[in-house]
Amino acid sequence: MNVNCYAFRSGSECKILENNSRCGKHCSFRKTEEELIADRQKALNMLASLSFEMQLYISDKYYQGKRPWLKKYLNHD
Repeated sequence: MNVNCYAFRSGSECKILENNSRCGKHCSFRKTEEELIADRQKALNMLASLSFEMQLYISDKYYQGKRPWLKKYLNHD
């Protein structure tokens, strides 16, 4: 089964959801690799648009003081 989702593994397994019964073409979390990259870039753009103080708060709380949204290109693994 090819569901064209970034989280899909062979054998009908999802690396995101614990309950694989939702895995497939009707999964509401289904997203292609391209959609995943676009969504991440959109989130980073939103973070970059916040005030400096809010960016510092978020970077300290969630990113160990780093601000990856200031990079020109999205670095994805």
